[in-house]
Amino acid sequence: MLHDTPWVEIVENNAGICVDADYDRIMEAYRVLSTKEVKFPKLFGDGHAANKIINEIIEYLK
Repeated sequence: MLHDTPWVEIVENNAGICVDADYDRIMEAYRVLSTKEVKFPKLFGDGHAANKIINEIIEYLK
């Protein structure tokens, strides 16, 4: 069951697990995620948006 999360894409790609505030589920999710290589999909770009934005601002202000 997919619980309410704003990051459904992360859960759907098996890079995260929704567990609520349940201790046993938190510990099980930690066990599962810490024993496998979690690959976060590049759903929202390459992770360098801040660098690109600041470089554009610097160029604009020159």
